[in-house]
Amino acid sequence: MDAIKDGKIQDAEIVRVISNRLKAFGLQRARDAGIPTVYHNLKTFGKQHPEFTNDDQIRKGYDKALADLILEHRPKRSLVVCAGWMHVLSPNFLDPLERSNVPIINLHPALPNAFNGVDAIKRAFQAFQQGLITKTG
Repeated sequence: MDAIKDGKIQDAEIVRVISNRLKAFGLQRARDAGIPTVYHNLKTFGKQHPEFTNDDQIRKGYDKALADLILEHRPKRSLVVCAGWMHVLSPNFLDPLERSNVPIINLHPALPNAFNGVDAIKRAFQAFQQGLITKTG
């Protein structure tokens, strides 16, 4: 937000901030900047959708609904940035975005059990640059 506001990133706009945590600071920052926000919580989603009868169905429905939230109001050139999103995103989220050619940057550095510990983002990026991996968490 700051880099766009300060002109360091040009020709970019944040169109929405979505969080699964009601008190996430990013939601407040977005509201203060006049950016629309959405609270999308797994437990709340499960309670609102009794048609899903087990945790797996709830999670798949939740991830699909998250993809729908992103795709319903997306600009022509889109990029999803997952900053602090602590749920593992399933194909029910990833596949619709891939079909719509919407790239995703996940600031969590690694798939489970890869690049644990200090400087994980840096080490994951270095491994990608060296061709050792093609995707991360």
